[in-house]
This record gives sequence, structure tokens and C-alpha cells, in this order.
Amino acid sequence: MDRHAFSRLVSAIYDGAIDVALWPQTLGLICETFGFRKGTIDLNRVPDMTNLFNFHHGIDREQAVTMVSHYRGMPEVWGGIAATMTRAIDRPWIVSRIMSQEALLQTAYYRSWVEPMGLVDGAAIVLARDDSLFGSIRLATDSRRGIIDDTLVDALTLLLPHCQRAARISGLLDVSRSDAQNFRAVIDAMSVPIVLVSADCAVVYANVCAQAILEDGAMLMLRHGRLASPVQGLQHAIQKTIRQLAENETDIPGKGIGMAVRGTDNSAHTLHLLPLVSGALRPKLAEDAVAAIFVSNAAGDRSHAPDVFKSIFKLSDTQIRVLEHVVAGKSTQQIGAELGIASSTVRTHVLHLFQKTETHCRADLVRLAHALAKPVMD
Repeated sequence: MDRHAFSRLVSAIYDGAIDVALWPQTLGLICETFGFRKGTIDLNRVPDMTNLFNFHHGIDREQAVTMVSHYRGMPEVWGGIAATMTRAIDRPWIVSRIMSQEALLQTAYYRSWVEPMGLVDGAAIVLARDDSLFGSIRLATDSRRGIIDDTLVDALTLLLPHCQRAARISGLLDVSRSDAQNFRAVIDAMSVPIVLVSADCAVVYANVCAQAILEDGAMLMLRHGRLASPVQGLQHAIQKTIRQLAENETDIPGKGIGMAVRGTDNSAHTLHLLPLVSGALRPKLAEDAVAAIFVSNAAGDRSHAPDVFKSIFKLSDTQIRVLEHVVAGKSTQQIGAELGIASSTVRTHVLHLFQKTETHCRADLVRLAHALAKPVMD
């Protein structure tokens, strides 16, 4: 996909995290870029399914009412309710790859909604599916675009983590109260800790809840006016991520859900980063800030520690596997035997891990891995 077009889409998505009224325009841009005829986005607060927002593109009011009346049958085309609650959400779902054409023709949802609209195939990006948020973006092609191919799946896969991150931040913000023109007042009113930082990690602003975390100092702290951490390696990971984000928001590390961190007091949280550099809206929100860091309780969040490590520190697949064995407490000889490589090669990989993560020994590397690992859930 053209880099300029992709950057434009990502910017629109992150603007929507702050001002959800921009989502119809963003949906239109997604449909125009990829050739979808129709698009829908919704995000709901769990467990009562309170709707935070719901927008359409290419669907008029009468069609929207008709579509809602058929919602109960929608899970059929995605393989059933059980499948929609268990299928991985790190890739887009494609109707034609989930159901055969013959099976699709038998579903009530297809006969009552899809076929009359002249639609051919569908894609879904699941924005959130946990005990705090549930929502998705659903896109449909007609005969002009036809069946969704590998190229389109790959493009949507690149877009997916940015959509998930924007939705998560919208969920942390009270979108019913959010006012893009008075962003500082909005974050001051939030019970979620929010820190605005510059490219060199200087703290531009922190709301009251964030100030309490910084003063506590168990996970994040202020050091000479800059965001720091007492957790070995975590400060480097955050600084490296902020630098990457300031340079190119389309390449934010992680999978869109957040970076799970554990403080020196064993408290678990998740950091969600919202870039503020690009777009029509975000650069105007806070002078000198390149990112807003949202700190949520980890209880309802999911984290992908290997993905975070790999993307932040630019680790190879082999280095990730070596890291996992190091964290498991295995010796150089054991790692070599399990991976089928020489002990000298293992030592070389471990040295590269030290260099890339700015740690100095295996114990430091293990502490960093635990600090960024998925919190233990009861």
C-alpha cells in the first residue's frame, strides 16, 4: 500500500480516538482507499453493552434501521457466536475465508441483508473483545471489488493495530464528555492517569491521577523533568518507543492493545500510547507533546510481550526465542540444544539482547521481561 495513503489513514484513525465524530469521515476514507462499498464501526462498554459510538458509511438511515433489525443473525456469517468470541483478533476476519459460498447462501443474514444490498464479501476488524470493551469495524465489498484477496488482507492487517489502539484510548476517555478543543480540561477530569510527553520524554503535562503515580515512583517517576522508571530497562523501552512514535506514528511498537508493565511494588498496569504529532487535530492539543500516555489497570487488558519486545528493540525471531528460554532460566547449553544451535551462537544472541535492551546481565534481562510481560490473571 502507498505509504502516503497509509499514513493518511493512520492519522485519521488517531484523530478519531480524540474526536469520535470524525469516524464517519475516516470510514469513508478506508472504504475509498480499499474499494469497500459500505462500512460500520461501533464500540460498546461491557458488561451492559452501553454504546459509546456507532457510525456508518455508505448506508442510509432506512438501510441502517434494516441492518439493526438483522443484527441477531450477523454472527452466522462469521462462523457462529462461539467462533466470534474465541477467534484471534490480531488479523482481520474475512467472510469468504470463514464460510463456503454454499454455506453462506443458507444463512438468514445473507438472504435478508447481504444479498439484497448486492454485497459480495466482508471483512471485520475487531477493535476490542474483553471484559471492558467490545466493538468492531465491518466492511463490505460489492461486485466491483469482488472477493477480498491476500493483498487487501495484508493492508487491513497493517491498519488493525492502529484501529485497536485508537478504540482502546476512546474507551479510556469518556468520549461523551471529550472535547477536542479543550483537551487539557478533558484529561484533568479523567480518572485515568494521563501523561503528555515530548520527543525527549520531558513531561509536558500530567493530570492529577498521573501525578500520584509519578510521586509514588513504583512504575513511573520524574527524573530531572523527564519520564523515567525504577524498573530495570523499562525507562529505555519507553524512551525508545516515544522516539519511534515521534518519527513515524505508523510504526508504533506492539499490537495495538497496549504495553503491560509491572512496577517495583508488583502493581500491574497497561500503557496505551496516543501519538500527537500528525493529523489535522492532534498536533493542536498540547504544545510540544508528541504523545499522550494513558495508564490503565491491567485487569481487563491484554498484552503481547514477545511482540512488544520484538518491535521496541528490533529483535529477530531467533533472539525472541533465546529471550524466552533465558527468562525460563535455561542454561546456554540447554538453549542451544533446544534451538539446534551452537552454544557460542547462543552467547552471541544473548550479547545482542543486552546491547539492544541496554541491560548488562541475564538477571536484568529477566527483570525487564517480567516488567513488560502480560500480568498474571486470577
